[in-house]
Amino acid sequence: MIPRIEITLRDATSEDSPILARIHADAFRHAWTDGDFASFLSQNGVKALVAFHTGRVTRRAPAGFILYRQAADDSEVLTLAVLNAYRRRGIAQRLVEETMRRLYHERVATLHLEVEAGNAAAVSLYRKLGFEEVGKRPAYYARDDHTRLPALVMRRDLL
Repeated sequence: MIPRIEITLRDATSEDSPILARIHADAFRHAWTDGDFASFLSQNGVKALVAFHTGRVTRRAPAGFILYRQAADDSEVLTLAVLNAYRRRGIAQRLVEETMRRLYHERVATLHLEVEAGNAAAVSLYRKLGFEEVGKRPAYYARDDHTRLPALVMRRDLL
């Protein structure tokens, strides 16, 4: 098992859009652009957290982020990504936990997300954090070979 590392979290702004786009491109086949992230972050209720690793050699290297939307007492994870070099070190878990903590303090009742059904590591993490499967979206995620994979719709009650 790869050891956990020290990370710090901070709120992202539209100025962080190039960082978010770079991390997203490392994690997903169909990456969002910095323009996409700037657009999301300009919308009411959309927020992001960025995780930074501070190592002996690297100073405050971005490692991952979560982008989420809150509307009234409901919320959803729009995307979550961790750079390949930092995976399996607890960063995604920290990002989701901090998001849930913030939403709880805002009195948000639920957090939803969609995850590729075949992404065992992500599904396992979400289940560990108390998310339950509440639905499926067939043929939701497109692959490079033009096949499509289903998404699981998951929900976590916060209040």
